[in-house]
Amino acid sequence: MKMNSVRQVLILGAAFLLPSSSLQAKTGACSTAATAGNWAYTYHRRRKMMNRKSTLITLTILLLTASLSFAAGPSCSMAKVSGSYGYTTSGFVLAPSGSFVPAAAAGRIHFNAERNVSGTQTRVVDGSALAETYTWTYTVNPDCTGDFTVLVQPDTRTSSVHLVWTDNAKGISAVFTTPGFVLTATANRISPAD
Repeated sequence: MKMNSVRQVLILGAAFLLPSSSLQAKTGACSTAATAGNWAYTYHRRRKMMNRKSTLITLTILLLTASLSFAAGPSCSMAKVSGSYGYTTSGFVLAPSGSFVPAAAAGRIHFNAERNVSGTQTRVVDGSALAETYTWTYTVNPDCTGDFTVLVQPDTRTSSVHLVWTDNAKGISAVFTTPGFVLTATANRISPAD
């Protein structure tokens, strides 16, 4: 009877010291009379379970690392977004008569790494075309959003735009924030930074 008590204590101690899957493997491996005394077989099963656990832990760490780096998202800077883009703009602008009229433009915009923006475009408002140039400064945030306000010539007006660089700074989506403008724009990179 005393031997059974010692055996029970040893089994309980092993349950606390061994991982549960190793204990299950040992119990399953020693459940028949043919393998009850085969420690080599039990050791082999335990090593196999440990190798599987190590592989699963390694894969989990790799997947978490990859997902965290992906979740961090893109990062933008002036150096990354600088370059030239071709764009189109369409929407409506408020006419002096008080009604909104259709407007569209096509042009080329250039951002440099020193916060300067410049460009040329042909703008059509209510069927009337005009060639324009513009310059000023811009900002870019680490999340690839930004803003710029430009002075447009020859009619000397200012236009403000909020934009998002997309596709690793190969494209832009934008909306004009100037009062009286309901315009959106899309752009594609023509050339990288100078």
